[in-house]
Order: sequence, then structure tokens, then C-alpha cells
Amino acid sequence: MVFGRCQTTPELRVSKVAEYLDSIRSYPAALTAFFAQMPKGGDLHHHFSGSVYPETYLDAAEKNGFWVNPGTLAVVPTPPAGSKRRDWIKLTDWEKQLGSYEVRRRLLRYWSALDFFPSEGASYDDFFNTFPRFDAASDVATVRGLLEIKTRALEENVQYIETMYQRISCSVALNGANPAWNDQLWLLQRRQDTRGLDSLANPHFQSDPAQWLPGLCRILQHPIGTATPGTGA
Repeated sequence: MVFGRCQTTPELRVSKVAEYLDSIRSYPAALTAFFAQMPKGGDLHHHFSGSVYPETYLDAAEKNGFWVNPGTLAVVPTPPAGSKRRDWIKLTDWEKQLGSYEVRRRLLRYWSALDFFPSEGASYDDFFNTFPRFDAASDVATVRGLLEIKTRALEENVQYIETMYQRISCSVALNGANPAWNDQLWLLQRRQDTRGLDSLANPHFQSDPAQWLPGLCRILQHPIGTATPGTGA
């Protein structure tokens, strides 16, 4: 008896996968497992602070002795100078008073989309408003947060990740900026002329950052039409 090697083709493999996917479309658990195990190329742009679960930040705040204002739900390493100390309490002490579940529930609602209702406003506003609320806690969760991002990528079979961690400050004054180049940058941005932008930017990226960074920062800081080119506004 001769056993031949099973022959397969890319088309046959695609057909088998499609057939299996169709068979599990009504089973959420099977779909979750299918897409988690599916090999993925890479996650080329995600921000550290928005990629870590708020529970991780809350754990870090507790571990590092943060304070909380029960009235505003602000969480900080130390009470701000000039504030009334009675308005603040150690996060761990507040948990002892109200119970850990209740305190964590309140803060997780404040720091995330947990229990969000559409009638409360736009979902994207709710999402972006959360970032400054856990900002201080994210600063003390770097190691654990990066490990969480990496572990999640491995579990979801993501082959490559790029995590955005630092931002360029646009408040730093740079001498020698070229006003004419900044004006050109604004015009290209208004026209959404990506080819023109590319031809304008490349030579400057290879030379002095003082020639292109101020104009680029102004664009990032202001929506189209809210500032006048060449004024620094």
C-alpha cells in the first residue's frame, strides 16, 4: 500500500478557513478564540497610556500611596499645594471607609467607558476626557503597563508592536525657524496635499529640526483654520 502525501493549495486552505468561520458565526466564544489565535501582522501605532487597562493604573496608585479627592475623584501622588488637606484622603484609607469594591467602581467609571450611556453625551468625548484623569497614575505604572501590552500582544498572536510613549513638547521655543516654510506647511495642511507635504518635509527632516518643528507643532495643536500661519498663534 502506498501512502501519498496530502496535497494542499493556498486556495484550498483559504476555503477551509472560510468554511470553518461560517460554521462558528453564531458562537461568540468560538469567534473570540478564532480571532485571538489568528496570526496578525503588527500594531504600528498605539499610545501607552490608552493601551493599559485602568485597573492596572488603579493598582499602581494604591501601591504608591496616592491621594484622592472624593468630591472630584482626582487622584494624585500628593495633594496640590494650597489645597485644603481635609479635601483629600489616602486612596487606601478611602477604600477602608467605603469598601474597596465601591471605591474602585467609582474610579473605574471615571477613568474609562465603564457603564457609559449614549444619552450622557458623545462616546468619543467620554473616551478622550478620561486620559488626564489617570495621567498621574500612568506615570508610576510604566514597567507593569509595558509588560501588560506585550503579554496581550502575545496572547492575541500579534507579531510586532510599536508603543508611543513620549511626546514632543510644542511649548519649547526653538530659534532659527523659517517663517516662510511654516506658512507653506500650513497651506499644504489646509489643502490636504500629502504629496506636497512630503516634498516639503523630507529635506528639512534631514537637516535642522528648528526649521520644521515649530510649524508642525502648531498644526498638531490647532484644528484647521484656528490659527494664522506665521503668527505662532
